[in-house]
Amino acid sequence: MKNDHPRWWDLSTTLLLLLTIWVSVIRLTATHWADGLERVESLVLAGLLVGGLAGASRLRKTISTPLLLVLTPAALLLALMATLPGYLTLETRLTAVLARLWETLVLFWRNEAIQDPILFIASMGLAFWGISVLAGFSMLRNGQPWAAVLLAAVALALVDYYDPNLEHRERYHAVFLLAVLLLAARVNFLHSKREWARKHISVDTETGVGITRSALISALLLVTVAWNLPSLGNFLAETSETRAENARSWFGLKDRISNLVAGLQGSSMSVVDYYGNFLSLGTGNPLGDETVFRVQASESRAGGTRFYWRGNTYDHYEDGGWNNTLRMRRGIAPEDWPPAADAEPPARVIDFTYQAEVSGMRTIYLPASPDWLSIAAVVQGAGFDGQGFEVAGVQSADALKSGDTFQLQARVVSPSEVMLRQAGEEYPQWIRDRYLQMPDDIPQRVKDLAAQITAGLDTPYDQAKAITSFLRDEIEYRATIERPPAGQEAVDWFLFETQQGFCNYYATAEVLLLRSLGIPARLAVGYAQGANLQEAFAYRVRVMDTHAWPEVYFPGIGWIEFEPTSSQPALVRPTGATQEALPENFSSGLEGAETRRPERPDPEEDPMAVELIEETTPAPGFFETLWRRFGALLIIITLLAGLAVWARQRRAQGAEPIPVLVEGVLARRGWDVPEWLSRLSGWSKRSEIEKQYVSLGWLMWLMGKRAEAGQTPAERVAALQELLPAVSDDAALFLEIYHLAIYSPHSADLDKAAQAVRKVWTSGVRGRIKQWLGI
Repeated sequence: MKNDHPRWWDLSTTLLLLLTIWVSVIRLTATHWADGLERVESLVLAGLLVGGLAGASRLRKTISTPLLLVLTPAALLLALMATLPGYLTLETRLTAVLARLWETLVLFWRNEAIQDPILFIASMGLAFWGISVLAGFSMLRNGQPWAAVLLAAVALALVDYYDPNLEHRERYHAVFLLAVLLLAARVNFLHSKREWARKHISVDTETGVGITRSALISALLLVTVAWNLPSLGNFLAETSETRAENARSWFGLKDRISNLVAGLQGSSMSVVDYYGNFLSLGTGNPLGDETVFRVQASESRAGGTRFYWRGNTYDHYEDGGWNNTLRMRRGIAPEDWPPAADAEPPARVIDFTYQAEVSGMRTIYLPASPDWLSIAAVVQGAGFDGQGFEVAGVQSADALKSGDTFQLQARVVSPSEVMLRQAGEEYPQWIRDRYLQMPDDIPQRVKDLAAQITAGLDTPYDQAKAITSFLRDEIEYRATIERPPAGQEAVDWFLFETQQGFCNYYATAEVLLLRSLGIPARLAVGYAQGANLQEAFAYRVRVMDTHAWPEVYFPGIGWIEFEPTSSQPALVRPTGATQEALPENFSSGLEGAETRRPERPDPEEDPMAVELIEETTPAPGFFETLWRRFGALLIIITLLAGLAVWARQRRAQGAEPIPVLVEGVLARRGWDVPEWLSRLSGWSKRSEIEKQYVSLGWLMWLMGKRAEAGQTPAERVAALQELLPAVSDDAALFLEIYHLAIYSPHSADLDKAAQAVRKVWTSGVRGRIKQWLGI
């Protein structure tokens, strides 16, 4: 049947269209505004392919448009997930991307500065994906790609406007203009060729080559002339006064765009900061030996205990995952840290010098609650009792590059066992409210286990120590494990069923066991101390040191680490047999500083008294949980469904099969065609009823009888009837329709032939299975 709506497929045009958009996108990635921006390039390739397939299909716009809208978020998420380290699981990367996108969208909605560049990368990815899809669709469907080309030109101009200092940036303009001129010539030729065919005007095969050659020469001349004239670059390189005046005309939109790109000061995207406000227990990752950062301390930790580098903490556990509800943020400059009180035993103020070994690091991995930081930062936490501020984590205002250094002062607490036993159980109300939460689905046997382990022990320290020892002795460490069974609580499964796991499970189990006894505890994540270097008190922290551990709150002391993970060395604390009780007014964090350091600013200015911004991100709901678990599967199914629809529509319109097309291209260029491709091409050229006939030979082979070479169709069907007498009539019906379709000019009922073959195949497969099973 003649195609009433022919498509505009042309290899040269497609390559020129790709080059046009490609120039625009590589101009964007040449800015190096954010590490990971190069992933937009892959979206251009995928978008042009998807748009071209949709344009080449016979799908109406009412069908193809929703299908493209479904594919858009899937492609964007895959590109963003590719910016995270490859050793993370797919689920971990998907969760991290979704959490970061949500957090940055909330900040964008509130018109606040966004330091994480992920929203900018997503915006650029979405824009270029849309341009590419539009280009592929409009070219293949209508032969008119100019809307997409215009958008690509606008994108190129905007990038030039905001990045006017790139060396040799005029080369991008030249290549873009050359590609557009050649594309215009080629598209015009295709339209003319179709018009000539309509009027039955004969055109030799060299016409297209000649027109393309002439267009290339003309385009090169035009580009050369344009290069020597005053260019658009004079406008794009305006004076700062003109640029500022133009920017002021953007009003509120300009403010929001400024907030969107606040984190794009040539910085790299975070590649190691995947601890967001949500943490799934996961299944584990194989970890490498790459160095993340180095630390030089001014002294060792008192009592011989080791450092932990804390990146974030979590207080709310539910559905096999953790949520950090401490969402208030304070931006703070180095000179704005409040003067701290003098340290009293068991706390010591220790100086640390960090050196980033990877680009994109933002999280400041804390050895303890910080007193001061030498770089601008954002402190995340929550206020309590109307006067204090509990720090959950700290991030640098600007992403760090490999080799960057900064200094940190922290109040490191190293109490003895005597001090911890004497701390008591008079917990502040805000600690009880936040750090005793238990999920409703925790089985009773988990609580009973905690009571059994701690039977006869009086102090929270001794109880925590006993639970730590139990987990180290009874649970086997495994770096990777299977996912907990559906419907079973993860910690219950870890403690009573598998009894294997890694640090996330060890730490979570200890936190919940302690909470069931009324002891406040939280989950901390970051890195273990790392490898000792030759320098005194110097450490190399590697990816393989990624860790999670429980922290227990002791009144008057603060949060103290415990180590239940058996792959880590046990913590040994000083017994402190001769130590006295702690002073009642001891403080371990930012709260309550009475004795001020003389070099710090006047506390009356209260630089920390800024507006608290509390995030409203809720805990993951039902649909978000479903997306986290099955999102990757949905993406794969959607892509496969799209390919299947395209393939079916392509067959329906009688288009040349892909193997035949590829074989022809190779043959025309004089290249050797692989044997497998020749066979596949030959198979693709067969009609459906011919393929069905060949499949009957396969069925005979399956039944144990090989079809003989040179058999006539009647002989093959007769042999098949002997093997499967129950479907002899169906085989005969197929033979009749086959003869009619192949050897006569009359039409044949191909649907009946297909039904007959299916019946024969069904009977044959069933018989063979019964034969194998001895039934």
